[in-house]
Amino acid sequence: MTNSPLAIDPAVIGPSRVSPWLIKLIYPLGTRFLHWYFGPIAIHGQEHLPRSGLIILAPTHRSRWDAILLSLAAGRG
Repeated sequence: MTNSPLAIDPAVIGPSRVSPWLIKLIYPLGTRFLHWYFGPIAIHGQEHLPRSGLIILAPTHRSRWDAILLSLAAGRG
């Protein structure tokens, strides 16, 4: 843990309550559906996201799809 005031101790958060096998099943199906529904999706700035650890993504809520598309844009499925 760092001295940053924004650092979060993983022990405080606890383990994910989402089943790992469910994630491995739903994420690929969901991304295929999103590509089929929306067509090509352009993602800009993904290289600036860390590959591991916690991140905060704040959508502008221009549509109801923002929260769903964030996981695709983050590339962390």
